[in-house]
Amino acid sequence: MEMTLQFLDNLGVSYSHDKVKNTDIYKIKGRQKYSGFKKNISGDFSSASYLIAAGCLIKGKITLEGLNMESPQGDKKLIEILKKMGADIKISKTKKKISILGGEKLIGISIDANDVPDLVPTLAVIGTYAKGKTKIYNVAQARIKETDRIKSMSLGLRRMGARVKEYKDGLTVYENALKGCTVKGFDDHRTVMAFVIAGMIAEGKTTVTDAEAVNKTFPNFYQLIKALGANIKLS
Repeated sequence: MEMTLQFLDNLGVSYSHDKVKNTDIYKIKGRQKYSGFKKNISGDFSSASYLIAAGCLIKGKITLEGLNMESPQGDKKLIEILKKMGADIKISKTKKKISILGGEKLIGISIDANDVPDLVPTLAVIGTYAKGKTKIYNVAQARIKETDRIKSMSLGLRRMGARVKEYKDGLTVYENALKGCTVKGFDDHRTVMAFVIAGMIAEGKTTVTDAEAVNKTFPNFYQLIKALGANIKLS
């Protein structure tokens, strides 16, 4: 919503915002004139979250360009979360370049994911790598996405040997060395991409079903993840 409101401001559109019984109500008057503007569009942090996660979990150094830390995108919160967990991430002075030194040991933390539900699959995979336990909570809405992402990640990670506790509004993931196996992607782009990252840190071969689901938001995902060293074969 913050991104939408920012664009309305850029277009010169007036609106009002009220809150009634915890419900946000926005009103926009009709017959307004939209004013054009020029703006550089930041890269998508939701899609980049898989590259960021892979960069933290696998040894080596990567640099991501075109992501603006001043963007109102909620999923940029992943950077803050990973830093709290101990990841070595540096932001350039322009705040448009992110450098990651991977392989650093992470520490499990509690994460209120209410405002970043799309990060739940990625955070669940990261939790298997972090020392101790990682609790992801207050995100019941993750159950009503393209699939029930709390359930899909719990099922898949357990198949890979992880210890996972599932709750109505989230899950707790404990540190575990993952084992390769076949996991369902549930025709959900974010579940599929998260399990690809899990496969990169798992011992042995991992097969993820519904690979084509990534075309919804990230059609060149496999090309980019291969550049990070992933050994992927599509079939």
